[in-house]
Amino acid sequence: MNKLYIDFEDVKKGIDELKLDYKVDTIICLTRGGLVPAGVLAYKLDCKDIINLKVQSYIDQERHEIDLEPLHYGDIIKIQESKNILIVDDVYDSGETMKAVYSYLGGIAGESTVNLNSFCVIQKQDNDVLNHVLFEGDLNTWVVFPWDFE
Repeated sequence: MNKLYIDFEDVKKGIDELKLDYKVDTIICLTRGGLVPAGVLAYKLDCKDIINLKVQSYIDQERHEIDLEPLHYGDIIKIQESKNILIVDDVYDSGETMKAVYSYLGGIAGESTVNLNSFCVIQKQDNDVLNHVLFEGDLNTWVVFPWDFE
């Protein structure tokens, strides 16, 4: 499989140039891939509420069934009280992870008026889910981020 190496300065520059027309109340970081981008976004957007949502769909470079760990009660309340949530991940490829997260969070939000928005560093195929993307890639390329260990 081909590899694409993403430079941290390019990620930081892309996030710095990001323009949002809403104030983010809460960032939901999809761990582990979304940890670093979510931290950078939190500083850029002056957002102090970050929730880690453990979602795993890959083990090494092999795709597996999505494993989503339920959130704690306090995080659920925070989501229900938020107005604008930004979901952050590193890679969007099949879209299954992000769709599962939207479905899960929509169930938690219930009747509240939470706006769910999403951000990925790189998308590997067109989608109708993501609101914000920094880079384009393809499905035959493994992305290596500066925070990855090979």
